[in-house]
Amino acid sequence: MMWKLVRKTKSGFMYERYNDKFNYTHSLDIYHKNTYTGYKGIEIYSYQKGGNSDGLNNAVGLRRNDLLRLPFMILHFKIYRLFAREEE
Repeated sequence: MMWKLVRKTKSGFMYERYNDKFNYTHSLDIYHKNTYTGYKGIEIYSYQKGGNSDGLNNAVGLRRNDLLRLPFMILHFKIYRLFAREEE
């Protein structure tokens, strides 16, 4: 079960991996956050994609190996934001 970068934009990255044991797709979204109060930072979403019949997603936690990988995913996103061209 490896993470795959499925969407890459200047405002956010989306990683996905399929969980064979429980039969669902785990999504990890890393987005740039800029609020009207002046806060600028990174926002992380971890959820089960397409899990419910009502169209809502379940929150999913990260285990130790994924938590150790998360800073490198964030660093990859920040470096991409520095050097990427503007979106059209």
